[in-house]
Amino acid sequence: DEILVEEPEFEEFWQRDLEESVRQGNLRPCLEEAVLQVSKWDFDIEELHVHKKCRTGSLLLWLKSMYGQAECELAGYLGRIHIWQGLDDRVVPPSMTEYIERVLPEAVIHKLPNEGHFSYFFFCDECHRKIFATLFGTPQGPFEQQEETALEKNTEDALQVSVSDK
Repeated sequence: DEILVEEPEFEEFWQRDLEESVRQGNLRPCLEEAVLQVSKWDFDIEELHVHKKCRTGSLLLWLKSMYGQAECELAGYLGRIHIWQGLDDRVVPPSMTEYIERVLPEAVIHKLPNEGHFSYFFFCDECHRKIFATLFGTPQGPFEQQEETALEKNTEDALQVSVSDK
């Protein structure tokens, strides 16, 4: 991440993000992202674990629970949890995934060698395709190639110039 953060593309990304927030007159998303990284969340990771929760609150419900007739439902997050962790991450230590594996054994952990906190998600088209395929399955129907963005075109032009100079 350290090398990545020093890259002009990375600085341009954050600059554009901030500029877009200012243009829209709403700095909140940009600030929330920063706050999320350093604050306590309103839930504990353990609460995501699926478990049975039986209704209690009256003597009758308590007696029913003693004899296995209680009205129970599943609580916690019932969807599939996927976590992608760059093993060279300097923001969230890779040891955090070991903790999550212990607390949420049903979660799918994707450990990414040679990736940091930002690199996999921001600068890798193929990586985005892998994430979407994992979450939503193989795309169906025709694939329409999108035109390059100005950033992609400028980056490609800069690479060609630097290769030509050598």
